[in-house]
Amino acid sequence: GDHFPHGGGDEPAPLLVWDGAAREFAPRYRAGWSAFYDANPRRPALTHLLAPYVASRYQAEPGVGEVGWGPGVTQPAWQFGPPSTHSTERAARAEREG
Repeated sequence: GDHFPHGGGDEPAPLLVWDGAAREFAPRYRAGWSAFYDANPRRPALTHLLAPYVASRYQAEPGVGEVGWGPGVTQPAWQFGPPSTHSTERAARAEREG
């Protein structure tokens, strides 16, 4: 559902992978990274690029590497996650950016 993994409450809910009663896999959960890669294929040869949240932890070396999500990518991975996570991510980003 939209509130995975918290189920809308305060405590995280367990992740259901196999539904033994129904004898089938659970429905697919919407998550940021898996949805990101559904929209943007993996590019294993693209090794000089760091996501902004990773790059912010390092000092840049002039002329080496790039910061971003990749050619043609317009949304960061977290924006592909369930809407219930967006306010949490925005609050964390605002706190980091001060």
